Amino acid sequence: MTLRWMAGAFGLLGFLLVWAGTVWAQQQRLEVEEPLKSELNALLKAADELHEALFERKPEHELRLALDNLDQALGRAQRLAGSGGIQRVHVDSVLTAARSHLELVQQREGAERMRHMRELFRALVQVNQSFDLDRYRVFFCSRDRAVWLQSGWQVRNPFEPKRGGGCGQAVR
Repeated sequence: MTLRWMAGAFGLLGFLLVWAGTVWAQQQRLEVEEPLKSELNALLKAADELHEALFERKPEHELRLALDNLDQALGRAQRLAGSGGIQRVHVDSVLTAARSHLELVQQREGAERMRHMRELFRALVQVNQSFDLDRYRVFFCSRDRAVWLQSGWQVRNPFEPKRGGGCGQAVR
């Protein structure tokens, strides 16, 4: 076998493994019915707006506005998830975790605030990965162990904007 043939075979194998993993992940997402699906998508959109405010290092009043928008979207989603079957119980538990961290983010400052912001994004990533919703990219930074979601493919780590926000890899 030639080296070129082996490289091509491994490339094809890698592509097939990634493709199969993507198909499997999409099949494993839980379906959510309207109007809860729309509210969860609105929640993810608000999370993306918070991500942008953090990355762009917006002034505190703009960050508060993004947090308030997220709070409202979270409240609407929680009201709809409060009753229903097993999927709604899972939605409610994830949203409750997000709510507790959001409240602490709103109350705290400095490093403590950012610690809860990280946990808030972890809960929002779980919403994104668990349910069949609009697609947002999930990133992970091995340096600071941060995980977040955003709408674009360019790495924009909201927890390290001073360093250019370049630490991170797309995980989905």
